Amino acid sequence: MRIWFDSLESREKILIVFASIFVIITSTYMLILAPMMKERDSLNKSISDWESSIIEISHLKQLDVQSQLTINNQNKPEQSLVVIVDISLRKYNLYQSLQRSLPNGNDNIRVELQEASFNDLILWIEELDSMYNLKVISANFSESSSEEYGFVNTSLTLEY
Repeated sequence: MRIWFDSLESREKILIVFASIFVIITSTYMLILAPMMKERDSLNKSISDWESSIIEISHLKQLDVQSQLTINNQNKPEQSLVVIVDISLRKYNLYQSLQRSLPNGNDNIRVELQEASFNDLILWIEELDSMYNLKVISANFSESSSEEYGFVNTSLTLEY
């Protein structure tokens, strides 16, 4: 190879040296630098997407906290817990199952039901949560003594 290169004229040697340098630079760029730059751009885009997602989530979290405060203030009705429980039990045909409703202060009530329809009971609890912001803080369920399936005895403690 060296003999062949020495046999070339000087302008051919210069042309081959420049062409070789050009091929080396182009190959280095295409095989090493371009993929690295593409990966860097992809990572930068991913980071910016994550940053915007975090900003959006923090904004949504603030909105959620504000809406929860508003809901808590709006959903604390003027009626007493006993009245709310009685009205809502009648709506779900559970009033006949009511054995006792015992208020514990202004924000807490214990409700005991016997032979209540489990499906109606779950719908009633969901309404208490969504309409009145009453949460179940304790619940005890037992199988009803009736011959029919789907009926339970329960003791619930509800709280604002």
